[in-house]
Amino acid sequence: MKLLRFLPVTVALVILQTMPSSASGPIAGRASVIDGDTIEIKGERIRLHGVDAPESWQKCGETTAAPSFMT
Repeated sequence: MKLLRFLPVTVALVILQTMPSSASGPIAGRASVIDGDTIEIKGERIRLHGVDAPESWQKCGETTAAPSFMT
């Protein structure tokens, strides 16, 4: 009985996963780099999924601590 309360959430997630993305088709052309994780092609800005880079206004330097897995 407890599993039935998760059924609407599961159905919603399946529907969202199968929906097409907002892009209407492939984008082709010369890419311009906006910042570390964003490019622009023909006026369409595209964020690169899974890329963690500083934004154009952020500074990247040695003052930040290393992640705990690096030490």
